[in-house]
Amino acid sequence: LYPKMAYFNQAGLLGTQNMIDVQPNLTLYPNPALTITLAHDLLWRQTTQDAEYSSIGTPLPNTAGQGNKYTSGQSSVDIGWKLTPYLNFNGGLVYVDVSDSLKQAGGQDTTFSYLTLTYSF
Repeated sequence: LYPKMAYFNQAGLLGTQNMIDVQPNLTLYPNPALTITLAHDLLWRQTTQDAEYSSIGTPLPNTAGQGNKYTSGQSSVDIGWKLTPYLNFNGGLVYVDVSDSLKQAGGQDTTFSYLTLTYSF
């Protein structure tokens, strides 16, 4: 009913409406406590007659009927480290390379980083 805001990756900049998504990824397990995931997300609009959307589902201004289908390429690396049975660290980096259509509508390429520490009991 309610989609995860960060649907394509942790940056969560674009919504799922009117999207075609291809995301090859590779997950490495250097040891039992460490996980490294590398991914590249390619996004296209299903139709250029419809807009591109934000992660909360609102249409981005000046995108409906404008530009081409390609929306963005999003490269990411995610590192998960299980410190203890109860404590997990997660961090990563996402680089979003937006299309010319989004740049003409006021968008820009973006680098997003994140760190989390989770305690589970």
